[in-house]
Amino acid sequence: MDEEILYKKAKNLVNKKVKFYRYLYCYIIVNVCLFFINLSEIHGNWTDLHQWWFLWVTVLWGVWLIFHYIKVFVLHDRFDDDWMEEKIQKEMDKMRK
Repeated sequence: MDEEILYKKAKNLVNKKVKFYRYLYCYIIVNVCLFFINLSEIHGNWTDLHQWWFLWVTVLWGVWLIFHYIKVFVLHDRFDDDWMEEKIQKEMDKMRK
């Protein structure tokens, strides 16, 4: 593989990883703040889950973050340009037959 192409792919992957870590830090900071805001608003029964509204944000954002992690760290080499080119060639070969 050409060094320039390899460099561009590696740089793109590193940029995606950096972006993920920025999202993770933001997730942690925002959810800690939301926890304390929610904690200051709770009156009465602390065990009542209906009063813990910050959990909705934490869980939903956390699910998105998990999908983003999988995309960046697990499936990073799938569905790239090489994969697409290979599939296009296979489809063209099928059409020629």
